Amino acid sequence: MKLLLKRIILKLKSIVSWWFYRNTTLKVGVLFFWTLWILFAVGLPKNQDVPLYEVPVLYVGGYLVLYFICAIVAAFINRNGRVKSNGTYAPQQTFNMQQVDTMTGVEFENFCVKVLQKNGFGIIRQTKATGDQGVDIIAERDNKKYAIQCKCYRNPVGNHSVMEVCSGRIYYGCDIGVVMTNSTFTPQAVEHARRTGIFLWDREIVRKMI
Repeated sequence: MKLLLKRIILKLKSIVSWWFYRNTTLKVGVLFFWTLWILFAVGLPKNQDVPLYEVPVLYVGGYLVLYFICAIVAAFINRNGRVKSNGTYAPQQTFNMQQVDTMTGVEFENFCVKVLQKNGFGIIRQTKATGDQGVDIIAERDNKKYAIQCKCYRNPVGNHSVMEVCSGRIYYGCDIGVVMTNSTFTPQAVEHARRTGIFLWDREIVRKMI
């Protein structure tokens, strides 16, 4: 019973976190528009035909319906393209792994930021190029902080990167350490990660995240 309650609480925390940290601008915009519509266009609070106790239910229910409709439309637009600053429409840039393989280290790090954002991560910050303690990106999702090292390699990533993230995760006070690469990992790196709880996001995982 305690385990079931714990799972329910964690699920609720995840939902609440998603609600407050995703699409904040859209939520505020829809709330503003819906409030004006209710007050001035519909006049719901002054409408004598609607019982007073139903007003909050209709207000909140209508807002949620309108928000999720707008969220679906926004998701469709973001998936298929984006609007430029001059008002014209352009397809969203996409990548394949062959393009990723030609990136420099800095380009791959910036690419990882975009991929993480696309997969629901909030980027807290990118660390400085030197003295980064083995961590390139600090990100957050579901109330967990991730210390992420990005490696754009031709060969398998070795054990040294796992050791760096182990140290960097503690240094930056993160919950989870990750090595993210366009390549694969050596057996030694896989074993070290298994023993230390470091996540290894290899070529196949990155491909799925794209």
